Amino acid sequence: MSFFGFKKKIMMSCSAIQLNSTQSIGTTITDVTIFDTATINQISSEIGYPTISTTANQITLEGGWKYFLEVRSKVSDSDASASENFAYWLTNTSNTQFSSTGFSAIYSDSTPNRAQEACLSYIDATSSDFVFKMRAQKTGTGTNITFNSNIDAGTANFRAYILIRAWR
Repeated sequence: MSFFGFKKKIMMSCSAIQLNSTQSIGTTITDVTIFDTATINQISSEIGYPTISTTANQITLEGGWKYFLEVRSKVSDSDASASENFAYWLTNTSNTQFSSTGFSAIYSDSTPNRAQEACLSYIDATSSDFVFKMRAQKTGTGTNITFNSNIDAGTANFRAYILIRAWR
């Protein structure tokens, strides 16, 4: 059998934390505290699923796994302007950021203020459970934004979420 005669597979599970509630966020950096009502969906797995638990502002990932997290946001602003954006990132419980910063343009036109960037992170939790939280801030002036809201009826079926890929 040659080197190319075998197939290498990565055994992975995929889960998602889907937010159901909304939260008002202003220009002050704020902990996202609506994870206590979040739904944890097990999507697919070849190796089982890690235990994931949520509280008001913290998420706990089971030790013994490695994780790749991808966060997507949904925001609404009743009085949006071209200078407003929504920034979100992941931190440990001491507020030390360990992910890239995601940005969502609240108002979009032919010259957007900021391009959308993803909030991504790799976590090695093989030795112990890993606890983290999400922080967010609105940039610009005007009224607070509503994270995960449905001002636009056309987006009612979309929710903010954290996609969690795990492997051993």
